[in-house]
Amino acid sequence: MKKPLIKLIVTQPFGVRPEYYGLGGHPGVDFRTKSIDPNNSWWNNFMGWQPIYVVENGICAVTYDKKGYGTHIWLTNTPTGNHYLYAHLKNARPLAPDRVILGGPILKFKAYEGEIIGITNNTGNSTGSHLHFGYKPNGLSVFADPMFLFQQQPVFPKVPLQISCIGSNQLGEVFKQEVMKYSSGIISLNVTNYPASYNGKIIQDVAYSIVDSIRPIEKFVFIFYAPSFPNDYYTSYYYPKFDCVITTCPGNDSRLLAFEFAHQLQFYYNEHRGNLPPVDVTDVPSNNAQLMDDLIKSKYDSVSKFYI
Repeated sequence: MKKPLIKLIVTQPFGVRPEYYGLGGHPGVDFRTKSIDPNNSWWNNFMGWQPIYVVENGICAVTYDKKGYGTHIWLTNTPTGNHYLYAHLKNARPLAPDRVILGGPILKFKAYEGEIIGITNNTGNSTGSHLHFGYKPNGLSVFADPMFLFQQQPVFPKVPLQISCIGSNQLGEVFKQEVMKYSSGIISLNVTNYPASYNGKIIQDVAYSIVDSIRPIEKFVFIFYAPSFPNDYYTSYYYPKFDCVITTCPGNDSRLLAFEFAHQLQFYYNEHRGNLPPVDVTDVPSNNAQLMDDLIKSKYDSVSKFYI
């Protein structure tokens, strides 16, 4: 069976978050379509436009639902009764005009395994470019987990880190060295200089404007600033526009920042773990530097497999 995308990287597994999706949980699998490979970052990949492939011979029915799946395809294989859903697409089309069975608002056409039938994007009720792929086996009306079809376990996204340094790369390099001490080089860090200087805590609007200028594709952005008071510690914001966590922080305590980053890694992993067991590392207050180092390292070790 052909995969619906060249590479299947799961961002939300089947059956999770029943409190949001209702009984049965997430009715499909979400696959990443934005490229995070710096050697493979042409515009279409950055926008999340990827070709989708026919997984099994059948009839495609294309329609549009503004509040739901956006532009989407239902692919039906008549002999097996299997139904496959490709949702939130940029467009969908037959390979050739003679494949069209029905025109109009609901386009129907024949398609064969391995053919390209559309491009992914972010239409309908979607907060970012991805492919939502659903599977209803043997004519059933309920969704099932499609991952076994492709004979692989879910591959979860490897998320690099972008560090944005305000004023000087020196602060970022110190933090980078601190993180590498705990992560054993597993976590990828990208230090970017931002030519500006701030005193005092950076408020949310300023943090957002800095990230707007950087336009990161990573999940974690650290913005360093010159502290005006010793008690100006880090402040974290979630920025929906880029689906990233921004931490604004003084550059005077790299160990504290490494500890905060370990917290964020653990939280993000547990938010996206699907059916995997959660990571639970208990924080034990201690003035013992070695015990604190062991605690920080345990956080990195517990989730490092999730990251580049």
